[in-house]
Amino acid sequence: MNYQASFAIHLHRQGKSPATIRHYTHAVAGFADYCGRTGRRGSLRKNLQLPQLEGYRDDLLNARELRPSTINGRLTALSALARFLLEQGLLACNPLELVARVNKAGICKPHPRASWEKVQELRHEVNLDVMDLTGRIIVELLYTGLTVRELHSLQWNGEPARDSLRAGKRTIMLHPEAQLALKHYMILRPILMGDFLIVGQGEEWSLKPGAVYSLLKRLSRKIKAQISVRDLRLAQFTKIAGGLSTASGSREKMAA
Repeated sequence: MNYQASFAIHLHRQGKSPATIRHYTHAVAGFADYCGRTGRRGSLRKNLQLPQLEGYRDDLLNARELRPSTINGRLTALSALARFLLEQGLLACNPLELVARVNKAGICKPHPRASWEKVQELRHEVNLDVMDLTGRIIVELLYTGLTVRELHSLQWNGEPARDSLRAGKRTIMLHPEAQLALKHYMILRPILMGDFLIVGQGEEWSLKPGAVYSLLKRLSRKIKAQISVRDLRLAQFTKIAGGLSTASGSREKMAA
């Protein structure tokens, strides 16, 4: 697959302006050139790893001395590429979510993230309430790497629980705890309204995004920490350096 050409076609179909398409494709080509210059073999997709991306950012900042706004614009373009590959099922998550942007002073300040241990503590907390089947499936599917938008869009076709789910064009392999949470939730699902897998109070009984954030806020208070959607989605990929290309559905066991 020619990732650069496919990405350009995708941007055109999205209705992006010619200037935006040129900017994004130029940024992608620049990253590919950087990988080649630094001896990184493999496809563009395989090189979308945290160490390479941070090295590219630092090269733009220190070696090429580009303005912070220019550097951040190129990282935004690469993030758009990663989202495209994610939608195609070719990436497990968007690694650009972990790359710190450059502020006006030329300093890379990463976003604060909850520790992996705290994320496991929250997962454990939601499992203490055996009646909160919806909360369990939301937390475990987020931990699998799904976005809130994907949670909202999951459809129910009456089939029993499986070891994978379809989210758009990608197939999400479920880790054991997610499989178990889905199996338990599916006992309840046949008596609920609507066509969405996860039933909520939204339009046509869809899951409201606010309900997801409220759930995490409530659980965070219980464990005396602040766990965001982003923390859950990226936890299994940040535990091991370079693990961003690992397929969804990590086999890591939940902390007791």
